[in-house]
Amino acid sequence: KKLKNEVFQISTNKETNLIYLNKLILKSLKKLGYKNLKTEFKPFRFGDVKKNYSDNTKALKLLNWKPKTYLKDGVISTVNYFNALLKNQ
Repeated sequence: KKLKNEVFQISTNKETNLIYLNKLILKSLKKLGYKNLKTEFKPFRFGDVKKNYSDNTKALKLLNWKPKTYLKDGVISTVNYFNALLKNQ
């Protein structure tokens, strides 16, 4: 109740490779029946972020929060959620 207007980073607290994340998404989509999916990688553009790392320290300290879901499981859940939304339209 004492915390107001705070911003917290909620993440795995680990650096994640974009190619690995892409593979997780494609694998999850394939299990749902999506076939022949390809990713088109383009050269970096000026201003693109090459590395990003979120630090959960503030959430760990002030909220006593810690991650309970592995990235792989979170990606699967997210893909399944959006797939269900598409099917219910």
